[in-house]
Amino acid sequence: MSGAGWLLYDGECGVCCGLADRWGGLAQRAGFSLAELQADWVCERLDSDETPNELKLLLPDDRLLGGADALVEICRHVWWSWPLWLLSRLPGVMLLLCWLYRRVATRRH
Repeated sequence: MSGAGWLLYDGECGVCCGLADRWGGLAQRAGFSLAELQADWVCERLDSDETPNELKLLLPDDRLLGGADALVEICRHVWWSWPLWLLSRLPGVMLLLCWLYRRVATRRH
């Protein structure tokens, strides 16, 4: 397992791959490793054959976060995005972030 966990993205999605290329270095500097959700070891580990519909974050303690929850957890590890993590702790903010994430995720193709 990598230090902070594994950032898992849809390797068949152009938007996801582009974001992984652009922001992957930042995630790696924060201690995360990147892998495609379609990788054999990921499919076995997650025991899933379903079509990826969101970003996943596999943490060292085997917790699996998805979507906005995963992004907020990553923000907690990047010094300049830490305020977004703090903001997400306010009542109702995670509901809004999850809603926004779903809106973007459904239109990514």
